[in-house]
Amino acid sequence: MSDLNQVVAFNSVAQEGSFTAAARALGLAKSTVSDRVAALEARLGVQLMQRTTRTMRLTDDGAAYHERCRRALGDLRAAELALLDRGDAPQGILRVTAPRLFGHVFLGGVISAYLARCPGVQVELMLAERLVADRPGLRWPFVGQDGPMVFEGAARLLVNSLAMAMRAAIEGSGIAWLPAFLAQAAISEGRLRPILGDLAPPPLPIYALTPGGRFLPARTREFLDLLTAHVAETGIMRGAFSGSQPPSINGL
Repeated sequence: MSDLNQVVAFNSVAQEGSFTAAARALGLAKSTVSDRVAALEARLGVQLMQRTTRTMRLTDDGAAYHERCRRALGDLRAAELALLDRGDAPQGILRVTAPRLFGHVFLGGVISAYLARCPGVQVELMLAERLVADRPGLRWPFVGQDGPMVFEGAARLLVNSLAMAMRAAIEGSGIAWLPAFLAQAAISEGRLRPILGDLAPPPLPIYALTPGGRFLPARTREFLDLLTAHVAETGIMRGAFSGSQPPSINGL
């Protein structure tokens, strides 16, 4: 039978890089941490760490065991947080990273609604550029009455920015394949007009990536629920062409 105190001591030493640092993090005497790790090695019959007076490093067995322990302890902590969150309002820090354009156009309303719903949560929203590599030609997939099809052709201008592609289209430089959440205002103002109305791009999924583990804190579940509802209610991520389907939220 595993001794959780021994596993926690070993995991802390592996993460902190030394017995001294692990003892400080756990609030225990260094000798206690050392004894627990030694007892764990004796019980398993495997050397998990190679120690000298100045250094400590994991053996191959120790590294493999640490990876499993790290995940297991993370799941245990997440399970405890999920139970603690169940009866109380969500608390803690919610960290969200999204493409810059998507965040500017779409996430502002979601974050504001989330802050109002979860006053005990602090949100850290990080918006990053998401570039699309240049392609040698034009290739746009569509779905029509006869099924999927691909429009291919040559292009005089290839850009990796949706905003620049939209500006070029507004200035008459050609056509652009744009999501509705970006183009809708320009369409409403008459600066752009939809074409190929009998065709639609393939449904666009939105992926919500979460840290590994089977349990989600209440603050994360609340955000995903709000995001899903907002997409369904506003239809803001529908394609710019008629007949487009709303996206699905895929949580991983």
